[in-house]
Amino acid sequence: AVTLGATTGPQGVILKGGALAPAYHVVAGLCAASGAPRIEARSSAPSSIAAFAYKTRDGTVLWLANLTPEKASVKIAGLKGPVLLHAISEASFAATSRNPHFLRQGGRKLARPGTLNLAPYAAVRIAT
Repeated sequence: AVTLGATTGPQGVILKGGALAPAYHVVAGLCAASGAPRIEARSSAPSSIAAFAYKTRDGTVLWLANLTPEKASVKIAGLKGPVLLHAISEASFAATSRNPHFLRQGGRKLARPGTLNLAPYAAVRIAT
């Protein structure tokens, strides 16, 4: 369950002027998991990298979040490619702050997930 202190404003997912905070896409993406069967996703460093996965009718969705102010290299095992990756980070802020449909459009296609480099505090959604 997610409880928001505010939906708009400096602590919300919609910022002043209507821009979307990066958390908007995380909340929107996780809302899509409502009712979906959760599957095991383990991080070897759970205090640094959070992992959450679930099944959809189309395949598997894995969310990873770098919980640290440092870049992190993450090796992904157990997912078969090809996959579609959406990254939410400081580098993608301009693209994500004005597009409420970011997770439904584009993304980066990978033949297989392998090893990913996550920016500080980045979240990624990987869908098979």
